[in-house]
Amino acid sequence: MAWGAAAWGPTAYGADGDDPPIPCSVLENNMAKTQFVSSEPLRLVFFPFFDKDNAEYVVGGTDVATLVVKKPDGNLLLPAPTLVFDSDTNFWVVEVDVSDYMEGDWLVRATSDAFNTLPQFRIFTWGDYVDDLPILKAIGTGRWKVDTGTNTMKLYAADDVTVLYEFDLKDAAGNPTTDLIYERAPVP
Repeated sequence: MAWGAAAWGPTAYGADGDDPPIPCSVLENNMAKTQFVSSEPLRLVFFPFFDKDNAEYVVGGTDVATLVVKKPDGNLLLPAPTLVFDSDTNFWVVEVDVSDYMEGDWLVRATSDAFNTLPQFRIFTWGDYVDDLPILKAIGTGRWKVDTGTNTMKLYAADDVTVLYEFDLKDAAGNPTTDLIYERAPVP
C-alpha cells in the first residue's frame, strides 16, 4: 500500500507549496504518526481545514469534515467515523473504537465539504509493538537498583527478579562510582 500525499493526489497539504501556515504549534507538518496500543481507541485529531479560495479556516457549523480510513490490510474502514468540530480547541476529533482494532499502520485522509479545502493526512500505528521490547517496558515499569559495592546498576524485568541489563557506572575520568555518574557502560 502506498503512503503519504502521493497516494492521495497532488492537492494534498504540502504537495503544491502554497499552503497556509498551520494555526498551531502542535502539528508542524501535515503528516503525523502516532502509536496507540490495542486496548485504547485510535484518537484522530485534525486542525481546522483551510479554504484556499476564501483564504479562511473552515470550522464547525454547516461544514462537515469527512474521513477516508485505510486499514493495515488495505481495505477501507466502513462506515467511516464522523469527525466532530471541538470549538474549545478548534480541532476536528473522532475516535475509532477498539472493536475495529487491527494491528499495523492506519492511513487516514480528512477533508471538509467547504470548496477547495486542502486534505489532511495521518498515519496511526495501532498495536502492541512496545510491549514486545523488554528494555522499553523495563524502563517504564521495572526496578532499577544501584549497587554501591560494585558500582553497577541493574535493570530488572517487571517481575523484580530477572536482571535484564547490568551497567558499570563511571565518573568523567572513567573511574567506577555511584556518586558522580557521568557514564554507564554495559557489563560484557
